[in-house]
This record gives sequence, C-alpha cells and structure tokens, in this order.
Amino acid sequence: MKSIQELAGLPNLTYLNVNGADFDPTSVPDILIRKPEMNILFRTEELQSWWNEMDDQWKDILRSQFSLSENPDTEKLHQLTGRAELTLRSVPVSDLIPLSAFVNLRSLEVFDAPIASVAPLSAMRLLTKLKLSQVPVTDFLPLSGLSLLEELDLSNTGIEA
Repeated sequence: MKSIQELAGLPNLTYLNVNGADFDPTSVPDILIRKPEMNILFRTEELQSWWNEMDDQWKDILRSQFSLSENPDTEKLHQLTGRAELTLRSVPVSDLIPLSAFVNLRSLEVFDAPIASVAPLSAMRLLTKLKLSQVPVTDFLPLSGLSLLEELDLSNTGIEA
C-alpha cells in the first residue's frame, strides 16, 4: 500500500503509526484536515532531530504554550507539528525556521516578535490565513508563492506602499 488514505477512513481511528512505512507523506495534511483528532506518527527521527537541534528559546516557547515536557516523546512532537493553527504572541524569536516542521499549518499568527525574515514561511504552502503584526520585517516577497492564502494581515510592519 502506497497510500494511508484508506486507513484514515476507519471511523474510530485516532492513532496511526506508520514510521518507516513506504507511503507518500504528502497525504498526511489531507488526512489531518478530515480528521484533526488523529495523531499520525510518520517521521520520528526527523522530529527528534528537529527538537534536539532547536534553540532553547523556541523550546521554551513551545513547552509553555503546549504544556510539553523537557523532552517530549514522539507522539507529542507529532501532535504539535500536525496542528492546523498556531499563534505566537510577544515571543523573543528572530527567526521562524522551526516552524518548517509544522506540516499541516493552515493559520499562523505572529504578533510582537523581532523576526527578521519571513522566508521560512515560503514553504508553508497550506497556509490560508497569515497574520504578521508588530514585526520589523520589510521584505514580504517570500510570501508571494502562498497561493492558498485567503487572509493576510501585515499591520504594523515595515511594509511600504
């Protein structure tokens, strides 16, 4: 089986572990939209590396916002990065690179953060709602490829008319 779509159709299924399985991981966001309560484990090593290499500032933000332990297990990391929405308010981070692990992100709000670039968001092709407010960014060209965007709020940024 190359697709997990059929398995995801099981009405009571809320946990699916397909680590190491040969399937197309691009189907995961579609399943998570249909069944947001499902936790799909499919990239344990990648997420463990992501967490271990992340700077402490980001770890502290994610721990406090999502009640994560010091070293979250693979299930928690998959739940976290499978979220459809994320709001970051008054966070002291200058980069958004750690958000690249969020494979299902549809709505992102970043308010009052010293981020220098929105380039890491260019790969988040599923975003439909993006709010970047009170951030010192001036170059928003990396967002031009986000074709699914329906709402874009760039209030109180360095954007020029």
